[in-house]
Amino acid sequence: MPQITSSPVDTAGRDTPTETTDDRISLLSTDWPVYSPFAREYFARGFAEGFATGLAEGREEGRAAGLAAALMTALYARRIDVPDDLRARISACTDPAQLHTWLTRVLAIPVLDEVFRG
Repeated sequence: MPQITSSPVDTAGRDTPTETTDDRISLLSTDWPVYSPFAREYFARGFAEGFATGLAEGREEGRAAGLAAALMTALYARRIDVPDDLRARISACTDPAQLHTWLTRVLAIPVLDEVFRG
């Protein structure tokens, strides 16, 4: 457990507990132990929530990247020349629903301008 020592007086004139230098260094360490059950619970909960959020965001980005690649493959297979601005628009799109709409249209609509409207 960290040792608490008393410093002489803080700026408001109250006695304040302060940690020793060794304790502050141990808290900066990446492998510091979580001592209390309360701290363990909330540390674990925060870690789990952060992990789940990161995983969901990663899946969403992966889904969008896959749909963008499928769209470019469909355009290539139909021998449609894709202008640079359109290629950039497809690459920048992070909405899987929009990419899916474009992919469905490129398979059904013969005119490129109609595929990417709206």
